[in-house]
Amino acid sequence: AMREALGVVDDRFVFVTVANYRAQKDYPNLLAACARLRDQQVSFHLLVVGQGPLRDEIEALHRELGLQDHVSLLGYRSDVAQVMSAADAFVLGSAWEGLPVALMEATALGLPCVLTDVGGMREALGDEGAAWVQPKDSVALADAMAKVLNDASARAGLAHHSSRAADQFDNHAVAVELAR
Repeated sequence: AMREALGVVDDRFVFVTVANYRAQKDYPNLLAACARLRDQQVSFHLLVVGQGPLRDEIEALHRELGLQDHVSLLGYRSDVAQVMSAADAFVLGSAWEGLPVALMEATALGLPCVLTDVGGMREALGDEGAAWVQPKDSVALADAMAKVLNDASARAGLAHHSSRAADQFDNHAVAVELAR
């Protein structure tokens, strides 16, 4: 129902990203990867939840690349968890990062993750916890997205690792760790 409400009415594979429109999130990298997938005739849709100071530039690039049929810029949403639960995988193409809350939310939902290898994400998820790519490499990002989309076994493994990683972000587990 959420997919239909968001305009994804076919059986496309759905990625989701939740990130503010800021330089560190490197939307040009992610949108270039999506353009590459589209050009390769991959059947996918990306749901983008975000807002911020680079909105106009990101919307212009979205139009320039002709991604209207493959990427939905949803803006701010108060129902992020529901939007994320409508997706098949989570993707984040950041140039630099700490440990984003959206990643914690994605792991809580058991979403397989495609991530740039920046900040604390690999430390949190481990080497096998995501499809890792170097930042600012839209070709590698597109290839990793395609692999997750096309390889059900790899996707299941990533989802398993994602679910296991979520335990460390549980409020009770964090409170216990902080009390030590």
